[in-house]
Formats: sequence, C-alpha cells, structure tokens
Amino acid sequence: MKIQKACLEDEKELLEIASKEFPYISEEQKRFEHKLENGQYLIFKAVVSKKIIGFIEIEIIEDNEISENKTARVNGLAVKKEFEGKGIGQKLLEIGIQESIKIEIKKITLLVLEQNKKAQQIYSKAGFEFLETYPKQIDENKVEEMQLVLEPEKFEEEKEESVQEKHELKSIEVHGVS
Repeated sequence: MKIQKACLEDEKELLEIASKEFPYISEEQKRFEHKLENGQYLIFKAVVSKKIIGFIEIEIIEDNEISENKTARVNGLAVKKEFEGKGIGQKLLEIGIQESIKIEIKKITLLVLEQNKKAQQIYSKAGFEFLETYPKQIDENKVEEMQLVLEPEKFEEEKEESVQEKHELKSIEVHGVS
C-alpha cells in the first residue's frame, strides 16, 4: 500500500468512497475538485494495486501566517469496508497529522458520530481528546467533537526533520497490505 497526495484525476474514486461513508453529506460538499486545487486542504489517498482504498481530508481553517492558533479540521477519514481493520485509517491519520505539523498547524479538530466507536478509537490512539457533544445532530445521530493539540516540542522535532526532507509528501510505502 502507498499513501500519496491526492490529485484531480482521483476525484471520481474519492467521491465513490465519500458517498458510501458519508451519505448524509450533500454532493456539493463532497466535491473534491476545488479542494484539490486550492491550498486550504490536505488530501491524502491510500492506494493498493492502483486503486484508491481510503482517504483523509483535512481543511485548514485559519491560514494566517502570523496566527498563534493556526487550526485545521479533519473533514473525512474513510477506508473501503474490505480494507478496514488493517491500520490504514490510522496510517492516513498519522500522515495527515505529520503534514499538518509541517505547515505549523497548532490544533486539529474533528466531528465523529457518537456510535462510531471504531473511528473514536483511531482518533483517541492518535491523541485526540473528547471536547463535547456537538450541539447539532448529523443524520439524526449525536456527534462528538474531538481535538488534538499539537505539542510544541513534538512540532519542533518534526520541523527539524522536515527541513532535511522534501517539503511535499510524494509517496510512502506501507507494508502489510498488498
């Protein structure tokens, strides 16, 4: 399996996965074309045998260069059903966090359905903490808001490492999924 930045050619496959995982989101909200073209989104795909099997979409909420509180939100993390339970979602989330650190994001938030215990486990394992029950429901389900505050010392370590690497993630190999 490889994890790579998504590109315009991936829109159709990304939309298929998003439509199955997030049926309550409008088609307009699922459109990836404008998200892939502007710098407000980080979108990564997991690929096996040239097929997209999952993705993560992170939206940069506050992109002010001098902001002390530069934040981002995970808008979606999805893996095709037949590939669930193999650590792919966790790996996509890790890459999303690493890339957020590189662009100096200080805090990442997300919403997760209260009954989606698998997703909550993935987020908790990555360091996200429960903030509150969200005031609005999604598809008649209660929603929880979670947050990850990126630690300054961890941020500095990641920043130093990224200076030695290329700034943009091209592709990484993840072993164990063929």
